[in-house]
Amino acid sequence: MTTPPPETPTYSPARNGAGWVGGTLIFIAELAMLVAIGYWAFHAFDGAVQWVVGLGVPLAVAVVWGLFFSPKASVTMPKAAKLVGRTLILLAGPAALWASDQTELAIALAAVIVVGTVLTWGWEPGGQAPASSSHDSRIL
Repeated sequence: MTTPPPETPTYSPARNGAGWVGGTLIFIAELAMLVAIGYWAFHAFDGAVQWVVGLGVPLAVAVVWGLFFSPKASVTMPKAAKLVGRTLILLAGPAALWASDQTELAIALAAVIVVGTVLTWGWEPGGQAPASSSHDSRIL
């Protein structure tokens, strides 16, 4: 009689508090980034262009985010490319705030992005634990 292989540990919000907090920070940063881009556009342009850019650019960024960088993205990418792309898109928020003379908000949003990225490093919601994980699967 053979024994079944041990269950591969998974990271989930209930099992990885830092990943959950980081994921929450990234989600908040994503929403803030979209608002910041819209804010910048409404202050940088006038007339019809203000509305087209103010609503169109955040919408386009949200579509790109959903396709490539969201946890349930339909397009798969290497993990490193996803991390770099996600971070660069998120940093458009602080850049837009900085360009709108909202320096303190830009710095605060950049800090949230950095902390969220560090806390989610190596964490995939519902995904497999990294191969180099030092966690004991009996504890998870």
